[in-house]
Amino acid sequence: MLNNLKKKLGNLTAQSDFLRKETAERREQLANFQENLARVTEERMQAQKMNRALKHEQEDTEQPQVLDYMKLKNEVLELQKKEEDWLRKIEIGESVLAGLKKSLRLSQARGLPAMGATGSTVG
Repeated sequence: MLNNLKKKLGNLTAQSDFLRKETAERREQLANFQENLARVTEERMQAQKMNRALKHEQEDTEQPQVLDYMKLKNEVLELQKKEEDWLRKIEIGESVLAGLKKSLRLSQARGLPAMGATGSTVG
């Protein structure tokens, strides 16, 4: 009976040591878990903050509307047409000027009075 009690006491002591080690390991795991949870929570909060900032920035970008683009395109086309008209007017004016200069030179070469654009004599 004494041997049985000694054996039981040894088993209980071994079990007690095992349970103490197991408790210490679990406490250490719990501390690591809490540290990781705090770190992950902080990272999540930072990611949410950055996400809100990026979302706000994305919403704030002003993108041109299709109608604005069409208006600008139309305006560019009108300006290009006006440019072509003015270039044509310049071309016509230069040809009229060249004709008048030629007429003036011919008149001067013949000794006749110069003629204006309306056909009247200049002078």
